[in-house]
Amino acid sequence: MTNSLNTRAADEYTVGVRTAVADGVAAHGESAPGVAVRGVAAPRIAARSDALKFRRRGNTLVELIVALPIAAMISTVAVALLLDTQKLARRLDSSTEIARELRQAGAVLTSEIRPLSAGDVVAWTDTSLDFHGLAGSGIVCATPAANIIDLLPLNGSDALRTSWFAAPQNGDDVYTVSADSAIVPHDGNWRVSSLAAYATAGSSQCTTRTLMSLGLSSTSNVVRLTLSAGLATRASVGSPVRIARRTRYSLYKASDALWYLGRKTFNGIVWTTIQPVAGPFDKPIEHGLLIQVRDSANNVLPAGSPRTPRSVALMLRGSSPWLRAAGQPGARDSMLVHVALRGQMSVSVP
Repeated sequence: MTNSLNTRAADEYTVGVRTAVADGVAAHGESAPGVAVRGVAAPRIAARSDALKFRRRGNTLVELIVALPIAAMISTVAVALLLDTQKLARRLDSSTEIARELRQAGAVLTSEIRPLSAGDVVAWTDTSLDFHGLAGSGIVCATPAANIIDLLPLNGSDALRTSWFAAPQNGDDVYTVSADSAIVPHDGNWRVSSLAAYATAGSSQCTTRTLMSLGLSSTSNVVRLTLSAGLATRASVGSPVRIARRTRYSLYKASDALWYLGRKTFNGIVWTTIQPVAGPFDKPIEHGLLIQVRDSANNVLPAGSPRTPRSVALMLRGSSPWLRAAGQPGARDSMLVHVALRGQMSVSVP
């Protein structure tokens, strides 16, 4: 009996202690250390967790020391890649520009040289070529005087009549076929004279010619050529006339200290101002333009050679601006043009 009462009192004491602890927790918001209270959360542990979360919002000094070099390394690589991309773009643009200028020069030279005969090539060096370039052509319809030739009217739709690549000017060479000449294949007895004046004739003996009835052009547009000297034998009616102009292509240094392919013509007295055709190209010492006149055996003829030229070979070479200026790596391109001349044309001077 006594033991049962003691056990009951101990249980009541324990319940009382637990109740007091629970009341203290409710009053002060914390539990006594070492005492577990059923159904009550541990606020001190929650407070520590909140503090850790707050401290995690920033970076430690160690993390910054590690991250900054990595970020700098990535930035350096990105800038290097960007610069390489810009250099590549500039190099591609430069290559495109060089190729375009080479094509331009090749097309112009080919179109000028292709109609030439062996007798049209006058002089040449490694960097220049002189020739009688075709300026126009026509058909004789009348010869009012020994030094006057009338041609069929200009008609752009009829290439067999008179047509100009460039308007005639004083000093041009006029090639005619005399009345006593027999035109045979691959040859002809051409006479060359100097042009003194060029005009459109209001009236001409062409109006009575059968040739005028073959076209629809107005007879008032007859082309009249006045020669500097009379022909010993007048040109045959219906025969062709060629008008040529001495032309020079050469590599020249412009005001910007760069080298260009230029063109100028001779008016019978002086050379005109050279005009750029394409470029810039490499310097002459670097073979920016190399001209070779060759004979029928494909041998290179030196300047002034008496042998008959049969073909003209031209090599053009261009480089990117930074390669020309400082020798830095850059684009370089070249073009080779080889044009055969037409058959030999014999020319006599009246």
